[in-house]
This record gives sequence, structure tokens and C-alpha cells, in this order.
Amino acid sequence: MPPPVTGKQRAARIPLDYFKHPTFLDWGRGWYALAIATLIALGWAASGWLMSGQGQTYYSRGPVTAVHATWDNDCMACHTAFTPLSGDAYAKHFVHDTHAMNQKCEACHKGPPHHADATPELACAACHHDHRGRDASLVRLADSDCTRCHADLTNHLANGTPTVDNKVTAFTAAQHPEFSVLRDKGDDPGKLKFNHARHMQEDLKLDCNSCHHLDASDRARFMVADSLPEAGG
Repeated sequence: MPPPVTGKQRAARIPLDYFKHPTFLDWGRGWYALAIATLIALGWAASGWLMSGQGQTYYSRGPVTAVHATWDNDCMACHTAFTPLSGDAYAKHFVHDTHAMNQKCEACHKGPPHHADATPELACAACHHDHRGRDASLVRLADSDCTRCHADLTNHLANGTPTVDNKVTAFTAAQHPEFSVLRDKGDDPGKLKFNHARHMQEDLKLDCNSCHHLDASDRARFMVADSLPEAGG
């Protein structure tokens, strides 16, 4: 018959700091919980891609602007899988081809190079923000969209030599230079009288580059139009 054991002796078998030293089972429970939570999160996210376009709207930031409302339930009309559009998207750090980010935009909004001498070249959505509601404008930009580059223009040009004021931090009289045409009291260099009825007839398709061409010296400015296409010509 074993000798009797007191309660004090039984208690002495358990280290008082046992909770400071997790066991293998404790670590296992934590990893299992993390793995299950991760699988649930990934499954929930993946379901949006496996479902219809309506399902993808669960992850939308909000309604698109009125001019894009036709594609409100067709995400892929503007988006490409795993290619970010927004300038503040984290995934943009993994996509260095700005053309890939702009491809869907340029399919409808064609035109000449936009700030071709800027570096790094910005994606369209870096300044033109959608998913802000039906009444939001894509062209009325916040001052910060301009000053992000124009506050230090030298560091945002390929050649590093701006032909305009290098530092514009706000659009007040004290922080924005006077426009040259007002400062120099010069006349409008363009002498052509643009007539919409003559030059924009239904059978004549024009864009900006039809009349205005980039200055060959720096590819940054549009030259004054010296001629206009004739209707039917």
C-alpha cells in the first residue's frame, strides 16, 4: 500500500508559473485557429470572383459616376483581375507597367500622351477617382491631385527641367504664380476662329491631336494649332 500523499504534496507537482510556458498543444490550437480563420477569409473573398458580376459589387467602394453607370454591374468593363487602377492601391507596387493599368481607360478615352515627360508616369485613376457616387465628377479634381507633382516639379520630370514654375503648393494668389498670358499681358497666340458647325460635323471625327501637336523639343506641351481640318477633308 503506497504511503498517503497530502494535498500540499500534490500541489507541489504543479509549477506555479506553468501558464508562462505554453505546451505543444497550446501552440497547435493557435495555429489551427489561424489557419481556419485564413481559409474562411480567403473563401469569402474568392466567392466574389466566382459569383456573377452582381456578387463582385460586395467589394465595390460605392456607386460609379453617372457617366459610367451603364457598367455599374460589369466590373470587368473597367477592371482587370489583379491589376490595380487606383493610385493609392497597395498592389500598384507590384505593377510597374502603367499602360496595363490604363488599358481599359484608353479603350474608350483615346488621346495623345498625357504628361509624357512625367516620372513616374501616373495611372489615369491616380487623379480621376471613381466609385464616389453618381454625382461625383471625374474631372473636378482636388488641389492635392495637382500639387502632388507641381509642389516639386523637378523631381517629377524625366529631364528634371520644368518649363513652368517649379513649385506650386496651393491655388491662392500667394502660392500660385500669375498665368503668363495675364502676367505678360500677351495676346492669345491662336488666331484661328474655331467654328463647331464647320469643323465638328457628324461625319468628321476629331480628337485633340487632330489639331494640337506636342512640341517636338520636350514632348510636354501642346503647340498652338496653326490649321484646322476641313469637314469632309
